[in-house]
Amino acid sequence: MRERLMLALLLSMPAYPQAVPGLSGITGVVRDATGVAIANAEVTILNGTKGIERHLTTNSAGAFAAPSLVPSSGYTVIISKAGFAKREVLEIELQVGQNLTVDATLFVEARWFGLTFRIPPSQSIKPARTSPR
Repeated sequence: MRERLMLALLLSMPAYPQAVPGLSGITGVVRDATGVAIANAEVTILNGTKGIERHLTTNSAGAFAAPSLVPSSGYTVIISKAGFAKREVLEIELQVGQNLTVDATLFVEARWFGLTFRIPPSQSIKPARTSPR
């Protein structure tokens, strides 16, 4: 009987950790300008007044999750990946129990002779055309 009770308790537990009551979280998906998910992007969540610094990496679907954050104002989310311009979301405020979604689009960034170029999706680099004379 005791074994059955223990088994029933184990099976009733959630498969994924649930948010802790009274805390908050930040989740999101990182994509490029064409909408393709960016895997292995670095996500940093900071709150200087609370001394919080959390480092995450996006999964193959470009998703990240930072549960169990202290409700407060002053959060910053920094997202970066080699070959893309860094994205920062500033002055985020988390309420008690809130799970805030911070989705981000990263734009291609190219460096050439010390200059940095950010290429928005609506612009493409085309070879120069010469007109016949």
